[in-house]
Amino acid sequence: MRTWLFLLPIVLLSYFSVVAFSYRASWFFKWEGIRPGVKQWIEEIESDDLRYIAEQHLHVAENLYSTESQQLLSYPHPEIRCIAALALMQEDSSQVYPLSTMILSDKEMYLRWHYSCCFGTCPEFPAQYIHELLQSNDEDDNISSSLSDAEKQELAAIYYSHL
Repeated sequence: MRTWLFLLPIVLLSYFSVVAFSYRASWFFKWEGIRPGVKQWIEEIESDDLRYIAEQHLHVAENLYSTESQQLLSYPHPEIRCIAALALMQEDSSQVYPLSTMILSDKEMYLRWHYSCCFGTCPEFPAQYIHELLQSNDEDDNISSSLSDAEKQELAAIYYSHL
């Protein structure tokens, strides 16, 4: 009997340690309406699997359905929220300002990227990528060209207030 009482706390601590270190935000996310390939891509980002490189991230982001992007805006991982917002911005230029405000106001967007060079420009964190994208003067860029100079300045102020 004494051996059992001695081992029970050790077994319980071991179990909770394994669960705590293997926790993924995707465990409690509602996946209805998300295609299996998109779910797999998100789980690969969370598992820190380096087989998924920047081109694959962008390919999936470009092919997200609008409903999937909307749903992924509430995902716990900041990189996923950023990519979902970018997909929506590319789809509807009227959403650039509110989505940019949402991303730049989110404190988690100032954490380091889960991957280095996810978008090829090597920003340190998602908000920096959005900031640089909004400041570009590329006429072919649908995202930055849809904002007025006043909106760009307001978004830059939000960005710099978090640094």
